[in-house]
Amino acid sequence: MVNNEIMQRLGKIGRYMADTVFPPSNNQLVVREIKSSELIENKLKPQSIDGIISLLAYKDPVVQPLIQEAKFHYNNQAYNLLATILNKYLSGQPEEMVILPVPLSRQRYLKRGYNQVTEVAKRVAKSKNRIITTDLIIRHRHTKAQTSLEKSERLTNVKGAFKCQNTNPVLLKQKHLFVLDDVVTTGATLKAVRQVLPSGVWSSITLIALARS
Repeated sequence: MVNNEIMQRLGKIGRYMADTVFPPSNNQLVVREIKSSELIENKLKPQSIDGIISLLAYKDPVVQPLIQEAKFHYNNQAYNLLATILNKYLSGQPEEMVILPVPLSRQRYLKRGYNQVTEVAKRVAKSKNRIITTDLIIRHRHTKAQTSLEKSERLTNVKGAFKCQNTNPVLLKQKHLFVLDDVVTTGATLKAVRQVLPSGVWSSITLIALARS
């Protein structure tokens, strides 16, 4: 008990010193205070609109910083919290599942250095020994960020952007596929991915987003 108290105090001192040198952003401070239990109890509200399930409301003052920290700042705590939310939802789904994170274009991946959706999926897959596939579908055409476009433009922006690299994924057959994105607005991206998925492979296909804007 004493050792734990000492470690906690040292941790607080270390964080204080780090914050003094590198002041945290407002979003970082919000994410630090989020408790996974409260996130599940108060923010997890799955809804299905136009065939796409979303788990959180993006405009929520807690959820928006969480998504932004995961997307733009490789915030490990944000990934863990989002993985907790996704894991809670998936716990009521069939066990024989495959998670397919929506891929980034090569250009955007090289610029950012990571795919935030994959980071969340990896943590969920690891916790339950689920399968995650990141090479079945590629984004072979770079597109503008969907957030910068009007609704009508978003639909055409991602058309033809994705390509299937394996039309007969034997190891994935008869499993339940969950296509995962971080934020959904029109659903254009998730639907574009679904259009290029090989047919006759899956027991079911679910389009799911961590948050809806």
